[in-house]
Amino acid sequence: MDFRPIDTTTTITTRNHIRVNALVNLCLVVVYLSIEPYVAGAHMSWIHQFHILLQPLVLFVSVSDSSIITKTAIFLCVAACLFDSCIVWLNYISLTRCLDEPTSACVETSWEKGVWFILGAGILINDVLATLRLWTLQKVLDIKDLHEEANKDHHEALSIKPAPTLRTLQVHCAKMRVIHVFLIPAGIVYSVFMIPKAFADPVYFATLGHLLLDLYGTSVSKIHDKWSLIVLGLFLGLFAIINIVQLLMDFTKHRTTILEELAYLISVLYIFADSLLLFFTVSNVSLLQEYAKNVPKKDI
Repeated sequence: MDFRPIDTTTTITTRNHIRVNALVNLCLVVVYLSIEPYVAGAHMSWIHQFHILLQPLVLFVSVSDSSIITKTAIFLCVAACLFDSCIVWLNYISLTRCLDEPTSACVETSWEKGVWFILGAGILINDVLATLRLWTLQKVLDIKDLHEEANKDHHEALSIKPAPTLRTLQVHCAKMRVIHVFLIPAGIVYSVFMIPKAFADPVYFATLGHLLLDLYGTSVSKIHDKWSLIVLGLFLGLFAIINIVQLLMDFTKHRTTILEELAYLISVLYIFADSLLLFFTVSNVSLLQEYAKNVPKKDI
């Protein structure tokens, strides 16, 4: 039986805002990674790379319904706010000192610190917005937890049980469809870039198959049954392992072109997206098994 309330329009909007903040921060970190090799001076802005690990978690929270994971994300976002605010403050002090006492060396320093200050300020603003919106989402999840427990108690007290509903499964399938559709353009771009490498290293051919998996996942997302979910889950696990192996192979390689950097980032995107899809797939299989226990075989 599905006892958990579904999201309201306001909650969906909050989740979308959280995703926007996370994606903007990831883009800003990519900007940092792009310009960092051209900066000669010492700086502490490398700490911004912490967001490469944090923002995927925030994106996961934006589509999940777990209070515990949301609380963890809030704690990490508060820590990120503290780190980023320290970096912004240090760059601001360096910039103002240089402007107060201008010298020939300050010209280059002012440019570098100005860039780090603007970049850090943008990341910090998104940190604060994401933290506040995660806090709002956490309050909503706490209320949903209370309603879920109350609905369970009410259901147990009924002498005649109503037919089970599958609202959560339908929501999960809709989210999976969105992820698959989002990955299709990335898969096309990735395939174009990786075809030359695939002839040199066959492991890339396996990765190219992810595009076909996304097409399959999109086509069956509205009519998922237990076996289609199991097939999807097995292939997702296989591709996740292949992408992790490929990522480890490419991690130590020196990437000299924008295309190589983009392909590397798409590999990271695949790993994160596969983790989300596996989460929803396992949840849906569990829901269908629970549904089968509560419905007579003739009604399934």
